[in-house]
Amino acid sequence: MPSTFERAQWMDSAGQAYDDLADRGQNIMGGATQEVQHRAGQAGEQVRRIPGVAQAEGAVTGRIVDADQLPIADYDDLPAGEVVHRLQGLSRRQLHMVAGYEKRNRERTTVLRRIDELFTKAPATTT
Repeated sequence: MPSTFERAQWMDSAGQAYDDLADRGQNIMGGATQEVQHRAGQAGEQVRRIPGVAQAEGAVTGRIVDADQLPIADYDDLPAGEVVHRLQGLSRRQLHMVAGYEKRNRERTTVLRRIDELFTKAPATTT
């Protein structure tokens, strides 16, 4: 029968082996999680290249996001003229996001009209 000292050594070794195994498992899962996130991001980029997907995504996102998630900083604090000025250079998806948010909240005609103008002038980019 093992002595108390031997049992304590065995328990210590088993505990260390368990900790090592748990650490390896976390490292493996962490790497797998990063890989899945990377691949999901790539798939999202591919899907957005399908005509109409970026528009739908932006419109839906715009209806559910908060102002701090919009591509224009301090959106709710800006007058319509300043928002209009900052719309230039946004992607179609971002424009749809702003339009969705604007329609849900303030419905400023000046902002929505300018977004429509940018859609007719801008090439169909998805980013």
